[in-house]
Amino acid sequence: MPFRRSTLGLVNLRALLLPLLAAASLAAPAGAAADVRIVGGTDAPEGTYDAVANVSIANLFGCTGTLIAPEWVLTAGHCGSVTGVGVATPVGWPPGSIQVTLGTTAANGSGGETIIADRVIPAPDYLFTQGYDIALLHLLTPSVQVPVKIAGRGAESLWAAGVVQTIAGFGLTEEDGSSPQTMQVAQVPVVDDATCAATYESFENATQLCAGYKEGGIDSCQGDSGGPLFGHDANGALKVTGATSYGNGCARPNFYGVYARVADATLREWIREVVPEAIDDQVVTSSGGTGTPTGTTTTGTTGGSGTGTSSPTTAPGASPAALDASLAVTRASRSALPKRGVQIRLGCGSSCVGVMDLRVDARTAKRLGLKSTRVGRMTVRLNSAGRVTRRFAIGRKVAVRIAKQRKAKLSVIARVSGDSGGVTLQRRVSLKR
Repeated sequence: MPFRRSTLGLVNLRALLLPLLAAASLAAPAGAAADVRIVGGTDAPEGTYDAVANVSIANLFGCTGTLIAPEWVLTAGHCGSVTGVGVATPVGWPPGSIQVTLGTTAANGSGGETIIADRVIPAPDYLFTQGYDIALLHLLTPSVQVPVKIAGRGAESLWAAGVVQTIAGFGLTEEDGSSPQTMQVAQVPVVDDATCAATYESFENATQLCAGYKEGGIDSCQGDSGGPLFGHDANGALKVTGATSYGNGCARPNFYGVYARVADATLREWIREVVPEAIDDQVVTSSGGTGTPTGTTTTGTTGGSGTGTSSPTTAPGASPAALDASLAVTRASRSALPKRGVQIRLGCGSSCVGVMDLRVDARTAKRLGLKSTRVGRMTVRLNSAGRVTRRFAIGRKVAVRIAKQRKAKLSVIARVSGDSGGVTLQRRVSLKR
């Protein structure tokens, strides 16, 4: 049977499931085993894939997942099933056995948020099969990250054969190799069903699809199980089209990666039954389909010590609702920075949730000896159209050190999810003596 793309951390799990493994070897297709990571990828940019989850299963092995709603993570069935390493059954791990870390590219979880899963729900048809390889993890508390939704009805063009997708995960960087310190991302094209069926006897096109290169070289691998296959809508916004399932080794020539076909009817509609808000039926599939929100000009500091600039990076696929964010260092004076913090203003034309990261520029971070450019994070929620203003507190020691710099740049990166899409805005302010 092909390699599952989860990473076993301890040998005793195999011993624990030995009878099941023996049974599986009789029922499963020849040539498979259990493992997966991104091969041929690059380090994920910080702040770009905060919805990608590093999933730890009972401290025994690791998988990847995607936050598809504030309280729900999508991962592989063989990660969520207590017997999935050896044989597919819809028997989930008990509450508290699985934890996920979101909001960081660091494999050790540094700078991220870690949340326990209090419910694990494998697909009910994940039973003695290679297909239906998905599970849903319900989080004990909602994540502050902005989810990436699953492409809904009518979005088949986003994952048609030949369309390039993005894969992401914390798995190995070569077959039976080592794990990376940073989340890896890569691009792979979707492969037509006939070619995939000719490659794997177990392939079926109701719940599986293939992606990769005939010559190999780029693929998911051990540890990437359940991680996203991201499509991009007409504006470039990410939508989940698949979840890493299995493959024959990692990045081998003539063997593609197999992914759960989560954006197609069979799996999508089951997910909709459990998590209706995870499905985006308003995906922009052609240019002009959705308006692009605009942001207001940044409010700079008053009194002459700071200058504000506006640099919106409106992530495509955003809601047409008006959306604005502004940043101000209050009362201008640097001496007030530790006490007053930074003022953020967020406006939405409908209900929305925004995750705000406050960052200093890389040069300032280096001068101050900071481990990360991020010096603060907060979440702002609006349950209806309107605007809200919050003060972004900075640790006093860090704020004092920033205030002493001759030059410093502060920026807020706001990732906001509304009723019909998401948008990323960036606002900067420069501090000068």
